[in-house]
Amino acid sequence: MQHVLLDPDILKDGRSEHESIADLQQGSSSEPLITTEDYRISDAIALGCVCLTVLVYTTLCVLALQVNSTLAFVFLSLPIAFVLQFFFNALHYCTHDTFVKSRNLNYLIGVSFGCITILNFALYKPYHMQHHGYLFTDKDPEPTNRSIESKLQYLFEMLVPLFFIDNWLQSLKTMLRSGIPNIFKRNAPRLTESDRMRVVLNNCVLLMWVGFVTWLTLAFGAVVIWLYW
Repeated sequence: MQHVLLDPDILKDGRSEHESIADLQQGSSSEPLITTEDYRISDAIALGCVCLTVLVYTTLCVLALQVNSTLAFVFLSLPIAFVLQFFFNALHYCTHDTFVKSRNLNYLIGVSFGCITILNFALYKPYHMQHHGYLFTDKDPEPTNRSIESKLQYLFEMLVPLFFIDNWLQSLKTMLRSGIPNIFKRNAPRLTESDRMRVVLNNCVLLMWVGFVTWLTLAFGAVVIWLYW
């Protein structure tokens, strides 16, 4: 059976996704109400979106380099940030195996886009799927009950990528088998040994990518900071 995605409002009674699905389908032999097929676009459109995004990003970078002024970098950094956000959005679809049809290709694309956004996809995938399976319960690894209490906290949350920092800490914990806590005080995702090995391999790929971008930053300075970091 395809994995079923439910609206969070359906799960506010604290039941798991699978329990709610069973209730919805009890006594019925019909297909699931909502399946991954309802969210999946064609492979051609998905890969076309990737190519278009890369083209737009390249165009913005070339434009900034042609003008070659601090003002141009400042002005173009915002649209560049929006373009880079696409890779995280696409990574989320890869988590649900809905970006393309192939499960293996979804994983490879997810790891690749995870490098661009500096996120360990191999850890994020079980983390996020367990979030869907245990919405609004104590087993939900994602912080669903956090709120912004002040303007200062809002500014802090905007500037400090806490979710990504937590992903880095948890991936490090997975590698070292040590007790680094979840910064959101939530349960860490439950991983099998094969999951752990994928996280370790993904960390190696991430470290190579970060090393490469760091080298570019040292070689070209502020240009790379404005256009990527």
